[in-house]
Amino acid sequence: MIGKLVKGNNFTKCLNYVLNKQGATLIGGNMAGENPSELSGEFSICHFLNQRVTKPVCHISLSLPQRDHLDDRTWCEIAGRYLQAMGFTRNQYIVARHTDTTHDHVHIVASRVRLDGTCVQDSWDYKRTQQVLSQIEAEYRLTPTRADRERRAPTTGQMRRYRKEQVNYANGKRYQPPELPVIRQLQRLIDDNTRDCPTLTQLVSRLQQSDVTVRPAMTAEGEVMGISFGLNGINFPGYKLGNAYSLPGLQNYRGVEWDAKRDVVALSPISYTNSESIAGQPDSVQQQF
Repeated sequence: MIGKLVKGNNFTKCLNYVLNKQGATLIGGNMAGENPSELSGEFSICHFLNQRVTKPVCHISLSLPQRDHLDDRTWCEIAGRYLQAMGFTRNQYIVARHTDTTHDHVHIVASRVRLDGTCVQDSWDYKRTQQVLSQIEAEYRLTPTRADRERRAPTTGQMRRYRKEQVNYANGKRYQPPELPVIRQLQRLIDDNTRDCPTLTQLVSRLQQSDVTVRPAMTAEGEVMGISFGLNGINFPGYKLGNAYSLPGLQNYRGVEWDAKRDVVALSPISYTNSESIAGQPDSVQQQF
């Protein structure tokens, strides 16, 4: 989910854009008005409570990837969750749905002045928006979009070599098609296997079927503090693949469910298959099982 937040000083202008666009529908909010004129009057009354606020208008757009679609009720619920998390606790707001693009999206117009005259703080609002939307994506099982910016790219040398091999293969100078750098292969395998927000145990099982090794980073007390992935003998700590692939990142950006008690077997330092016994293994491993 992509969120854009803009602050301004003209409720009428903002409401005319949001509500008068072709196909726009007012689907929710906590106000009585039904058109830009009525709503602008209500917003102005609240603004009078704190006229020191020079930009009382907060205009937020929330947009989904093309594959996702929500009904009006769910959109209103998400809008309320977002506003609450951003500090809009006693504020006027409306939610409008637009159909002018292929992406399912809504617009929120909210007053930054609360009903008690205080103002919603706007420090670090962009960063906080991304954090809130990442949590919403995971909770509502939406396709993660922010993770694309949390993916580490292959090095310039790796991509240069890959493109050269592509040209050689196309010109018949190479018999086998080139393989993507391992870092990109691992990212794609993890992306493909986390689309349905699996548990960590399910993810590890799926990756192992693609010959990916998954190992934990353990503290001296035996607690899991991180995760690493390997393919073709090349290993990367999760965070080296990007923020979305560390243990916390898998939860925040990919919706992977991690429970220390349930998933400790999947993250055992030693991999077991079928019904292989753990007898004879080190005490620390047996204790984890």
